[in-house]
Amino acid sequence: MYQRLIFKKKLSKTDVGFRMAIPMKRFAVFRIPQGKHFQNFDFLDMVSAGRSWSFRCSKRTNNSHPKPVLSSDWIKYVKEKGLKEGDQVSFLYVKKDGEERLQFGVQALKKSRLLVLLARRRNLLKKYGFRFLFFFNLDRVMFSIMQFFSQGFSVLNFAS
Repeated sequence: MYQRLIFKKKLSKTDVGFRMAIPMKRFAVFRIPQGKHFQNFDFLDMVSAGRSWSFRCSKRTNNSHPKPVLSSDWIKYVKEKGLKEGDQVSFLYVKKDGEERLQFGVQALKKSRLLVLLARRRNLLKKYGFRFLFFFNLDRVMFSIMQFFSQGFSVLNFAS
């Protein structure tokens, strides 16, 4: 299975309570047809195999700043995953083996799980010669470590 990170986001109070704001620099990924202000997209749940979610991506119509957000099943997803402010969500391009088309994927990581993952993998990372860069960007390092181990020791990328 091919996966490529589109963006990741540390969730805010608004993200977990109402709708998730999409970073403007990543809004172009969600191609909303000309003349429309919203489009529904299906996202594969990267943790619960076979599950998908339908999120509505919408933008303002009466303002020069579009302020894109995800809604619809978004809050249902947040509640089912037990997400809280400070947890992290990653959005990915996914291509399943044997399929031609790219799909969207979503993966949630709770703060506590990130710390457990980091603690469990620390010895393996030392064994393979990697050092922890706590003083640079802990969120980016933890996501990179999580990606590294979930993809079978492929590429560790600290410059996402």
